[in-house]
Amino acid sequence: MYTVLQELIDKMTSRLPDNVKLQISVENDRNDRVSQTKLLNKVDMISKLADWVILFIDYYDMKPEDLTFKLLNIQIPTKILCVLQEQSLLG
Repeated sequence: MYTVLQELIDKMTSRLPDNVKLQISVENDRNDRVSQTKLLNKVDMISKLADWVILFIDYYDMKPEDLTFKLLNIQIPTKILCVLQEQSLLG
């Protein structure tokens, strides 16, 4: 299950940097339940989704096909670089 979710997240973020944070919802098509994550990095997101899928399958007698994953939000951290100009005291 972990590998499948990893491939899903990789496809969802294929054009984004590795340090991106995601917010994803998981919809249960059988009972119209929706769960959504907070902003998480890719590794934590895969772990969270794996936990949820296992929970849904174990406790709600569902099949993985009953779940729909939606990408809700993407946060891309940015770096601001400062370039210092060197100046000589001698002129």
